Amino acid sequence: MTILFSVDFRTSFGQNLFVTGSLPELGGGDMSKALPLEYCGDRWEREIKVNTFKDKTFNYKYFVKGDDGLTFQEVGQGRTITLRGTRRLTLMDSWQGNDDNAPFFHSPFSNIFLPHRSSRTTVTHQCPKEVIIRVTAPNVEADAEVFISGSCRELGAWTPAKALHMKSVKGFRWEIHLDASKLTSEFRYKFIKRFPDGTYIWEGGEDYHLQLPAIGEDETFSIEHSSDRFGTPKPRYAGVAVPVFSLRSENDCGVGEFADIKLMADWAAATGQRFIQLLPINDTTTDGSWRDSYPYNCISVTALHPIYINIPAIGPFPTEELEQEYEQGRASLNGHSSLEYELVFAFKMRFLKALFEFHWEATSQSGEFRNFVSDNRDWLLPYGRYCAKRDGVKNQYFYQFVQYHLSKQLSEAVEYAHSKGIALKGDIPIGVSPIGVEAAAEPQYFHLDSQAGAPPDAFSDDGQNWGFPTYNWEAIAADNYRWWKRRLTNMERYFDAYRIDHILGFFRIWEIPSCYKSGINGHFNPALPLDVDEIRGWGLHFRDSFKETLFFEDPVKRGFWHPGISAHKSDVYKSLPEGEKLAFNRLYEDFFYVRHNKFWERIGYQKLPEIVSASNMLPCAEDLGMIPDCVPEVLRDLKILTLEVQRMPKEYGCSVGDPARYPYLSVCTTGTHDMDTLRGWKGECPKDQVREIIRQHLESPAMLTILPLQDWLALTDHLRVEVPADERINDPANPNNRWCYRMGISLEDLKKESHLNGEILSMIKGLRG
Repeated sequence: MTILFSVDFRTSFGQNLFVTGSLPELGGGDMSKALPLEYCGDRWEREIKVNTFKDKTFNYKYFVKGDDGLTFQEVGQGRTITLRGTRRLTLMDSWQGNDDNAPFFHSPFSNIFLPHRSSRTTVTHQCPKEVIIRVTAPNVEADAEVFISGSCRELGAWTPAKALHMKSVKGFRWEIHLDASKLTSEFRYKFIKRFPDGTYIWEGGEDYHLQLPAIGEDETFSIEHSSDRFGTPKPRYAGVAVPVFSLRSENDCGVGEFADIKLMADWAAATGQRFIQLLPINDTTTDGSWRDSYPYNCISVTALHPIYINIPAIGPFPTEELEQEYEQGRASLNGHSSLEYELVFAFKMRFLKALFEFHWEATSQSGEFRNFVSDNRDWLLPYGRYCAKRDGVKNQYFYQFVQYHLSKQLSEAVEYAHSKGIALKGDIPIGVSPIGVEAAAEPQYFHLDSQAGAPPDAFSDDGQNWGFPTYNWEAIAADNYRWWKRRLTNMERYFDAYRIDHILGFFRIWEIPSCYKSGINGHFNPALPLDVDEIRGWGLHFRDSFKETLFFEDPVKRGFWHPGISAHKSDVYKSLPEGEKLAFNRLYEDFFYVRHNKFWERIGYQKLPEIVSASNMLPCAEDLGMIPDCVPEVLRDLKILTLEVQRMPKEYGCSVGDPARYPYLSVCTTGTHDMDTLRGWKGECPKDQVREIIRQHLESPAMLTILPLQDWLALTDHLRVEVPADERINDPANPNNRWCYRMGISLEDLKKESHLNGEILSMIKGLRG
């Protein structure tokens, strides 16, 4: 049979269109072997022949690639077609995802907020001479349906009551199959959105006009429209941000557990919230000390943290005495006002090992467990070997047993949250532990002699040294970003959206050589350091006293220099003649704010499209700090939501941001885990002031308003802690910070706070719709 691929896309000079997919003729899923298209007038086209003697299902997707090697894919998971008796298939497609509808293709909307009972594939040859009309309509309410009406009798002659119902297909596409022999050769049409009560909305704009080509027997002609024109208001949602370890329920063991997500979902649903945002939940265990409470220092980017497991949910205890001992210890630990990490971790590991010994034989024989190990062996086996070596034991099965039950418990919590209409937003740390699984098993992907951090900023005058190795992006790119894609695919099992921690690190990272501890001694990588002649060209007489004061030598490119981020504080700078001070100021300003913009823009375009397209989760950037001018443009182009925090405005010269001016594609919040709560920022901040600040954030145009749990609770007097600093989760300037905050009220009791819950529900309904 013959397939003609045709897509409308306006390219720039040097760009070309490709189609990739599961058919061998499309590269079999390998983008490097994708089918190049040819430019024909205002469309890109290519015809292929496919050898098929039975039904064949394939998927495909378009992408554009420039002469510079940069690629951009369509939004969404592509199209799926099942060929059934068709001799010739003509696909007149439209490029997907060039507007603000792009986020609606992602999991929160397709699976939770705007679900429709959809077919997984378009099946051809439902008519001998077939015409398929398709429209991508991602923002159609869950109780609405799409119909088509047109000028010919077959389409109802513009009579809404005679309009034809369209079928929902995966990817927010609506389609109808028509018999070409019953259609006029030329006709006009529009789409209608109809609600259960019989009311309907016509599309705006001009009519679509279709002049049919000659369609023979066993031929299918498909025409696709990239978006609807219903003018549906863009939805806005509210949510809560809280670490799992901060949750508290009556049955906890001194720390929040995955099972508590169900109770938090109940509360979120009762208050009109639709998102629960968590901190990283990966295993951070090195020695069981309080330092392992740092959730961003993961020893595995895939394994879940054992501290979040619910012990009794694993199965019965071996003895009644052991169960009573557990219950007594559990109640004691749960009585603490904050997380006593070392005590809780040691307690849970003791009982985990006892339950492992008791249940292992039965678990190891179960098909569910065997399937888990088989499906996850690429990370589970290296993780097991690592943990066994760390703990000085030979048996790796214990770690497989624990991860199996963690995954099972988290999956149950996710399914429950979804049933309540709640989406989960996870967090991807920018770094990994230098002594973790990935650094040991795949060292080629890291610079283990360097440390990632941040330059001096509002959080720290000395900068930050996170202690993570930086990435060897050249090696990662050479492997087609497999490491990052695998990481996101694994995360997608549990989360609908994700926060990309320190997204600036995908453009450039603040790299500190391992011989230094202070963040002040770092430099940006990649960067364009200066040689001595260029420094002199700025009007500076380069001399030895400049080294390690005004300039730091590039650790790889010897003889090239980076201006020191805090050079203005040095005695060498202060002693410069006035003319050289001005020269250094000009060089400094150009280096940090002008020189790298196009360079870093290209870097961002190389990495981010590859990474965010690996999953169907909604990507949200953490783009705070020293932001290069190129970053906002790249995020807008790729439809990645930004992070907007009132106390860290992005407008130059502005000290406090205005939520009313935030972009739609953004996450709006009163603060992050690295900041004081509202009460810590504003002082005592009476509840009327809290209410006004929250009102401003809920009124914001931002798609998501996700507030820390502490700030929601500050709407009351009786749920406030006496000292606001006790509610702060992290102080980035303190390398010895203990991540120990726990909510002061149980989730069971929070669900009974009718006045507070009613107030939040009323605010969200009134201000978010």
